[in-house]
Amino acid sequence: MLASLPCVTVETLTLETAVKFFKEESRMSILCGNADLVAAAIREEPSEGKAVVALCIFDSAKEELFEPEKHAVVYVADKLGDDLAEQFGDKDMILFK
Repeated sequence: MLASLPCVTVETLTLETAVKFFKEESRMSILCGNADLVAAAIREEPSEGKAVVALCIFDSAKEELFEPEKHAVVYVADKLGDDLAEQFGDKDMILFK
């Protein structure tokens, strides 16, 4: 599934970058209009020593990504920013409110 999503390569993926992705007007409208939809960052297995994180809208009722072709992107980063790494901790998914 993630392989088919747009991919962005960055040096450092920060919490600020993730929040900006979800604050884009069309995504905010979708998130605010449906209580089952939440903004999510999903950490995948590292690839070639790089962090791989999908930013997406997650449908908690269906337990699947919501329109990933429109509202998801995969970041491949040399590292995660301290703020984002702290939010992940030992988890593979962060849900933003």
